[in-house]
Amino acid sequence: MSLFMKDWKKVNMDNYKYTEEENYEDIEFRSNLDLKISNSNASNWAYTLANKNTEEVSKKIYVISIIKKSKLQVGDEIISIDDKSFENVLEYKNYLNSITSDSVIVQVKRNNKYKDIKVKVTKEKDGVYLGVLLDVLTEYKTNPEIDINFKQEESGPSAGVITTLYIYDLLNDYDLSKGRKIAGTGTIEEDGSIGEIGEIKYKFLGAVKDGSDIFIAPSGKNYNTCMKLKEKRKLKIKVIEAKNIKDVINQLEK
Repeated sequence: MSLFMKDWKKVNMDNYKYTEEENYEDIEFRSNLDLKISNSNASNWAYTLANKNTEEVSKKIYVISIIKKSKLQVGDEIISIDDKSFENVLEYKNYLNSITSDSVIVQVKRNNKYKDIKVKVTKEKDGVYLGVLLDVLTEYKTNPEIDINFKQEESGPSAGVITTLYIYDLLNDYDLSKGRKIAGTGTIEEDGSIGEIGEIKYKFLGAVKDGSDIFIAPSGKNYNTCMKLKEKRKLKIKVIEAKNIKDVINQLEK
């Protein structure tokens, strides 16, 4: 379709690889984890801004990429290192920097089974490393409870800002859109900031084609891209520059 439609683009899978050795399953795991983290951040911020209760119930640390050859795998959940558990990546880094040995025992959860793996560490001038990248999924208990259901093929973090607004809208029991058709994109980070996404041109033009009145775009390059397209094509859609979730809600309410 991208050969015949100017507003479509074919993207090579290699664009989403962190290393040459990664395969499709590694990319899919990372994208699905990004979606879970995004939904978690969205729920926490929506409930917080709506003055509803959330309670942190767990933090899970996952391997998302292998930088150096390792016995660890993408998708491994890190349970402990040398029988010590950690709540965030910083605690894990501080422990590694404190060791004097050349290896550590990493307990992981892989395919629903627990394994103890001896992993050789790499010592550099700026610290000690396992040769992997990690990410953290924080899970919350919410009251009242809201389930978020996505289609099987959906993944990635770029629906974060819209998901947050939708949950906030439900919790407040009023229509934040006020009858307007609102589209948008952008990640929702743990601190409430809105992160940029790739290929925003196509999401923006898709929103225009779908008859949206307002498009929410992350501040910076994403917002500037949308404004240039709006001016070039003389589009009537209003573009909101999103710096953080509180700012977006304030702009919509005005």
